[in-house]
Order: sequence, then C-alpha cells, then structure tokens
Amino acid sequence: MAQYDCGYGAWIPGPVLDDPGLRPRSLILYSKIARRANRVGFCYATNATLIEDMTAVDDDGSLRVLSERTIQSMLAELQERGHIRTDSGPLPPDKTGTVRTGRRIYIGRSLAAIPDAPQGGEENFTPEKICTPGVKKTSPPIKGIKEINKNNNPHTPKTPGFVWDLIHGFVPADDAEYLEALEGLVVNREALKKPILTTQAMNKILNRLRKVNNRATEIAMLNKAVELNWLTVYPLKADELPGRFDSNPPEGYSREAGDTDGI
Repeated sequence: MAQYDCGYGAWIPGPVLDDPGLRPRSLILYSKIARRANRVGFCYATNATLIEDMTAVDDDGSLRVLSERTIQSMLAELQERGHIRTDSGPLPPDKTGTVRTGRRIYIGRSLAAIPDAPQGGEENFTPEKICTPGVKKTSPPIKGIKEINKNNNPHTPKTPGFVWDLIHGFVPADDAEYLEALEGLVVNREALKKPILTTQAMNKILNRLRKVNNRATEIAMLNKAVELNWLTVYPLKADELPGRFDSNPPEGYSREAGDTDGI
C-alpha cells in the first residue's frame, strides 16, 4: 500500500458533495479552491493557478491539462449552484509593497478583511503545517505542471497557440463537452510526441468533423481517436453511431455556429 506524505487534504461540505447538479470535475475544483481558501474563507487564485491545480499526470506519464475555457465553465457552474461567489478587491501587498486589485473567490463566508500577516502577494494562504498522525513521509512528491515543464525536453515541440485558436473558433462557445473532446485529441497527440504543429494539419481534422455534421457523432469520433491513440479522426461503424440527440446539443446548436474564416 502506498504511503502518503503528511500535509493537508481537501474538505468538501455536505451540500456541495451531495449536489447532483455538479459535474465530478467541478466538485474537485471546489475542493482545490476550498484548500486554498483555508482558514480565511477565500482565496485569490488566478485561472492559470487553478489550471495548474487541476493538472494531473496519468500512470503512463501523459499529462491531462484543462483549458481556461473549461475552468471558467466550472467556476460558473459552482457559482450558479451557490457554492462559491466572487468579487474584485484589494489583494495583499507584494514584496515591493504594491497593493493590487484582483478576483477573490469565496466559499461561503462573509467578506473578511485582508489578514495583517504578510502574504507576499502569493496566490493562496499558506495552510497550517500539520501532519496526520501515523502517516510517514515516504510518498513521492506530487508532480505539478511547473515541475513537469521544468523536466521536459526543451526541444520537444508543443501545440502552438494558433492551433488552439482554430479549435476555439471551431467549437461553439457554450459547448464545453465538445471542446473537452477536441482538446483531448490535441493533448493526447502531445503525449504521443506527435503534436499538431501547423494550420493545415489542424484544418484536416476539423474538416473531417465538419463533414459529419452531427455533434454526438463528432464527439464519439474524437473520444475513440483518443482511446485508440489515433492521430486523427475516422468515420464510425454503423454499430458505433450514437443517437442523434444523445449528447443533448445546446439550444440552437448548428455546425455553422462554429465555423471560422479560413478553415
């Protein structure tokens, strides 16, 4: 049995844990926010910090990273369900004494004064250094995205920004499920050391999806490509086709809504 390092866990209150309207990953994101909020009831983590918190490394070494749009969707879900609230206000001064203004995320407590203790402009409040009795410091450290990027071969190419721009222009803005499926293919190709590096390569994949013109089928094609480690998508067999409305497309959905110029 694995032994885990002492440290701090995540506490999820009953109303949040039992909310059937929350997606599992949103529940996990809440636990990350609650851990950062700690004793003061709020934190001021940026989207980039939350993306790092939600980054995971699979057993095979592949990296699972969420997009900022997905994080925003999960934050909106938590706020709409009444589990968090946000505002914009002063943050603790940084090392130069400069006081910045930014987003603060609350987990149910009233707005509290910024603690007098210096925080150095960090994005979370340092938790108390306590250990669970009987737990040994024998587990390997958790790999975060910063450590992974530090150890990555700098010559290994990554998916460029213009490819992600094509993806975000292709998928309707409110379709988080489709975006997640398409991002899964791109991230999986990076794990296979076969990243998409050109507009032409990305457009070939998008055009194959566009020709299908069925949201549920397109998502199923993407999921199958990831499952089988394919570099692109292929038509499904007749017995693999989902029902036309199995994936509950957003109201007013059409493939044309995701079209972008030049694709």
